[in-house]
Amino acid sequence: MGVAERRAREKEAKRDLILDVAMGLFQEKGYNATTVDDIAQQAELGKGTIYSYFKNKEAIYFSLLIQSLEELRDDLQALKDKGIEFPQVISDTSRLIRRFHASRRGLSEIVLIQDDKSWDNFPPDLVGRYQAVLFDVLNLMKQLLEKTGEVTGIELPDPLEAAVFMLALEVGLFWITRMAPPDLQKVVDEDKLVEIMSQAVLRGLIGMDSKGKIFPQGLYPENESDS
Repeated sequence: MGVAERRAREKEAKRDLILDVAMGLFQEKGYNATTVDDIAQQAELGKGTIYSYFKNKEAIYFSLLIQSLEELRDDLQALKDKGIEFPQVISDTSRLIRRFHASRRGLSEIVLIQDDKSWDNFPPDLVGRYQAVLFDVLNLMKQLLEKTGEVTGIELPDPLEAAVFMLALEVGLFWITRMAPPDLQKVVDEDKLVEIMSQAVLRGLIGMDSKGKIFPQGLYPENESDS
């Protein structure tokens, strides 16, 4: 290994360390209560070193958000490339959504609670990158939904809109479970709710009942609706 390659790897490892430490502190103390000094101290790095990698705390946050979104994008791409068939694609997509949901804990609420002025602190280049990766994710979900429609013979009017709807439900579920009163949080199984939500949405989109039986046009058979 050459000197340049070794230095590049060391730099990447240090960047990953900063992100890992920041994620832990965001989850433990909250985003607003965490400072760059906290991150530097926990990572055992100088504050100047942190700033040599990231412009500010907002840049660290958005880098974490992009990282989790890129993982979802890569997982969805791998699922698409495998050419996995229905109905396995349903459970696999559900699993990826749950894993993405878990990886974002401590991140999503930061965006949801920011006022318009706070957005000025987010680096435009990272916001643009996040939006680009988000579009990739939605486009891959759209393609998977289109493929499912081809297999089942049920064509969705707007697969991209359906993909947006699925992610929007995930954000809404997060808001309810993470921002709810403490007493409610104690009795809510967040992972189970995510699983129920993703399965219900996918079944509803393609017109499939709880037993995996497909029915036309997404309408439940009369004998099942009466039971």
